[in-house]
Amino acid sequence: MKTGLLETFDPPADEWDANPWPFVAANTAEWYEGPLGILFVSSNRRWEEFRALKHLRAAAIEETSLGAITSGPAWEWSQQVTSWSDGPRHAELRGLFAPAFSASAVNRLRPRLVDICVEAIEQLPSGPIDLAELANNIAYRAFGVVAGITNSAHIDMSVIDTATDLANLWGWHSGRMVDVINRAAVDLRAVVDLLLREQEGLDTLYGRIAAADAEWDVRVAAGMQTLVAGWETTVASILGICHTLLDDPSRLRNVVEAAWSPAAVVEECLRWKPPAAAMMRIASESFQWEELSIEAGHMLVAYTFFIARDCDAYDDPWVFNPARRQIDLPVWGFGAHRCMGVALATAELESLVEAIRVTNPAWALVEQPRWTDPKRAYRPIELIVENG
Repeated sequence: MKTGLLETFDPPADEWDANPWPFVAANTAEWYEGPLGILFVSSNRRWEEFRALKHLRAAAIEETSLGAITSGPAWEWSQQVTSWSDGPRHAELRGLFAPAFSASAVNRLRPRLVDICVEAIEQLPSGPIDLAELANNIAYRAFGVVAGITNSAHIDMSVIDTATDLANLWGWHSGRMVDVINRAAVDLRAVVDLLLREQEGLDTLYGRIAAADAEWDVRVAAGMQTLVAGWETTVASILGICHTLLDDPSRLRNVVEAAWSPAAVVEECLRWKPPAAAMMRIASESFQWEELSIEAGHMLVAYTFFIARDCDAYDDPWVFNPARRQIDLPVWGFGAHRCMGVALATAELESLVEAIRVTNPAWALVEQPRWTDPKRAYRPIELIVENG
């Protein structure tokens, strides 16, 4: 049995055909084997109801991996971080590490983040280039500055590859990659241990994590979570913003002419191409939701893209308009599990938009990109542009 709360969704054909999100709706049965998937996609009204529902908890790693990961290094790591914990344990971990991501600490770094983005854009060679390389470069350098590890001998792009392997844990395909994920968990723990020890006593993100009042293994786990979650989503968001601006040259022109603020551009780009396909919760006990009987253990899923195209919540949702009033989309999660790194992520993305305004890059989209499977961070696989 599978139940849907799908209300009318009638996008313009050309917009829909050009966007790979139909995969989300077409493959729902593949995603939720085992526990019932309540297909929750329709509207902002339903999204508001969903957020207010009681008796919901975060999905455990056993559930997001469809029963494939129940022990081993990755499972042990998941028991030490906020993503898969709930209740008192989640509150305890969040209380320990949320201060490390304070807006004041992040805002002090904004000028440097803009400089990083400007330098990365200005160093691009002429001719055809892949902006995925730019996104990785910016994310790598920005995280290094924020965490305080720019000059560490223990961090390089191979560490980022390891973090990317571990990020597969968030994908619905994680059960098919158990060996890769477990190996990445072991390797990344060893590197982050060294990075945190280097930062002890310093006022950096990793220095503040290292100073938290928790067992050392738990602090290392938090450092791993920061690197993995921040890296994966940041790269996806950078590429989504670049594609959105290049897909219609007038958008890029408006950014260069400062017709929109960087904050407004970032918010609308995240609505237009959300990097997070969905937010899921598990029913902690049985309850009734309107006509639906929800049983304990059932999975409820909010699909970001459909909520972001709700005609009742937005005027002309199929029009890109940074001047519009935004609603609180599930891009950053919600409730107790709202992303701790929102201030850092938005600072990095707004710095990118400001750098594009400053540099006015002569980019032209060569071809429409292929996009990743939205079962994990949603982004162009490659974004080939002509850099004049």
